[in-house]
Amino acid sequence: MRLLVRLVGAVSASLWFAVAAQAAVSVTPVSFAVRIQNTSLVPCLGAGSGPATIAGTLVAPDPLPQGVTLYLHGLGFGKWFWHFYPGSALDFATRLAEQGHASVIIDRLGYGDSDRPDGNQSCIGVQADIAHQIVGQLRGQFSKVALAGHSAGGAVAQVEAYSYHDVDALIVASYADQGASPDALAAFLQGGGECLTSTRHYGHFGQTAADFAHLMFNNPRPIIGKLPLVDSEPTAYQNVIADATQMRELDPCGDYNSIALEIVLSQLLLSQIQKPVLLVCGDKDAVFPPPACDLQALHFQTNPDFTHTTIAGAGHAITLGFTAAAFRDGVSSWLTDRGF
Repeated sequence: MRLLVRLVGAVSASLWFAVAAQAAVSVTPVSFAVRIQNTSLVPCLGAGSGPATIAGTLVAPDPLPQGVTLYLHGLGFGKWFWHFYPGSALDFATRLAEQGHASVIIDRLGYGDSDRPDGNQSCIGVQADIAHQIVGQLRGQFSKVALAGHSAGGAVAQVEAYSYHDVDALIVASYADQGASPDALAAFLQGGGECLTSTRHYGHFGQTAADFAHLMFNNPRPIIGKLPLVDSEPTAYQNVIADATQMRELDPCGDYNSIALEIVLSQLLLSQIQKPVLLVCGDKDAVFPPPACDLQALHFQTNPDFTHTTIAGAGHAITLGFTAAAFRDGVSSWLTDRGF
């Protein structure tokens, strides 16, 4: 296994908000050689085997800090979820780097620039195993590694944390193992049904663009308002929704097929995670509406360093809405307090 890093230049800081002292930021393509396998505590049937390449980006201050966070996206997204409109106010990773934090964002197996085998070769356990392999590779460059996951990426991150106990901190955003909305359950079943007829076994979470927008952005009005994405170019929020919807990805069917077992086992095993955990949700989440995350918090009640935050007004796509800064700054502060 190896970590390949190439410096490609710096990204300018957005002037949308004031920061007392911004660090110079570098954006670096990275590549991870991994094996498709499942040694996690969440089994799955029919998972594949063999080598794969996972593509990602290291977004970090210069010089590099001692700690790094590996970010996993959810269904329908890619690494762009954490690096949206690069250099803008919605560029989570760049804004975090300006505050001194290093982030590795990846396209999970089956997405974006990473290898895309038959969708049945993947599953939640395979995705967790791959995250574990990447964490191990990051240890060669960083002394502390945190793991963060959004939505289904949060499920993967949880499984990695309690299967391998190799991360120094865990962040779960917009995910709960119970309390999904009827719309989310319907979208999940429809995606699973699509998998039955897909030749390469990939499906959509949300069969139409409107379905996806409703789930991710909580049924937005045609024009919600203006969001200054860069200092000189205010853009309507509807454009953010349209662009994110156009960029959405198909999901590996093996992940759909294995999520039910993850839900059962995680409710039994989450208490084994004793490293710092941050659970962040929005109170306008159309996938996991309240009290889903309050119930999720109960699984961490024996953790000595557990933080549960609900962001008022935040939808499921928590990095892409009007409350993006609240989420980002909360994550930044939490990481800083834990030595990242």
